[in-house]
Amino acid sequence: MRRREFITFLGGAAVAWPLSARGQQGGKVYRIGFLSYRGCGASLDPNGAFRRGLREIGYVEGGNLVLECRDAPGRVEHFPDLALELVRLKIDVLVAEGTPASQAAKQVTTTIPIVMVGVADPVLSGLVASLARPGGNITGPSLYPTLEVATKALQLSKEIVPRVSRIALLRDPTNPSHLLLDDRILAAARALELKPQLIDVRGAADFQGAFAAILEQRAQALFVYPLPLAPAQIGQIVEFALNNKLPGSTFWEGYVEQGFLMFYGARLSENSRRAVGYVDKVLKGAEPASLPVEQPTKFDLVINLKTAKMLGLTVPATVLAQADEVIE
Repeated sequence: MRRREFITFLGGAAVAWPLSARGQQGGKVYRIGFLSYRGCGASLDPNGAFRRGLREIGYVEGGNLVLECRDAPGRVEHFPDLALELVRLKIDVLVAEGTPASQAAKQVTTTIPIVMVGVADPVLSGLVASLARPGGNITGPSLYPTLEVATKALQLSKEIVPRVSRIALLRDPTNPSHLLLDDRILAAARALELKPQLIDVRGAADFQGAFAAILEQRAQALFVYPLPLAPAQIGQIVEFALNNKLPGSTFWEGYVEQGFLMFYGARLSENSRRAVGYVDKVLKGAEPASLPVEQPTKFDLVINLKTAKMLGLTVPATVLAQADEVIE
C-alpha cells in the first residue's frame, strides 16, 4: 500500500471507529450501581432501554463502564443492605428502580448521586423536596399515573368490558408508591361503579393465595400494579387470567406485551431512556439538586387483540381509535 493511501486509510478508520470505542482509550472507567426492584435480569435486559441508552451515548461495558446490579425481588427489607453494598464498591452514581429501592439508596448515602427510575410520586414519597428543586443527592424522571391517568385506565377497561362490576387490584403492600396510589385508584374504580378489592402480591410466593382470593371474591377483571416479578412470573399471572377469562389491565407496559388485555400509562422504557440522560449529566459533573424531576408528558394506550380474541371480547372501535399500539 502506498504511503498516501495508507495515511488516507488511517484517517478513514478513525472516522469510522465508534466514538464509544475511542472514548475507552485512556479515559475514565465509570462505575454505575443499579438497585433493581424487579430483578437484575428484567431491569437490565441487554436490549432494554437502559443498557441500550448507555451504549448509544458512548458508555460501553467492558470498556469505559462497569455496571453493578443488586436485587431482592419481593424482599424490600434487604434493599438498604444491598444499597450499602453498592456504595462500598465506590460507584460514581447509584441508579435505583422503584420507590423502595430509591428510599433505601437515599437512606445509605447523602454524597453519591442517585438517579431514580420508575418512581410514582417522589415528593410524597419523601425522595425530593420538590420537582423543580430536588434539593439533595437524588433526582430522575417520575413515572406513575396521577388520579386522572388511573381513572382513564379503568374507564377504558370498563368500555372494553361493560359487564364488569367486580375488579381485583393486585399490588405490592411493601411498595410505598402503591400505597400512595391505593386511595386514588379505589376512588376511580368506585366512580365507575366498580367494586374494587385489593389483593397483596409481594412476589411469586404469594400467587397461590392471591389467585384463590381472586376466585373466591368472584372478580371479573384484574387491574395490576407494577410488581417485583421476573417476566416468567408475569406470565403466570397472564396464564391465570386467560384460564379464568379475566380481562387484565395495567399501567406497566411489560404486562400487555406478555398477554394482558390493555396497558395505559407512561412507558417504563421511555422513563428508563430519560434516566440515562440524568446518569450522563451526573457523570459529567452535574449536581442532582440542580436537575429538576421530569414528569411524563405522553401516555400510551396499547390493546392486545390476540388476548381479546382468546377472552371472546370485541374491542369497541371507539377504543381502538384511541390506541397508540395494537398487538395482533
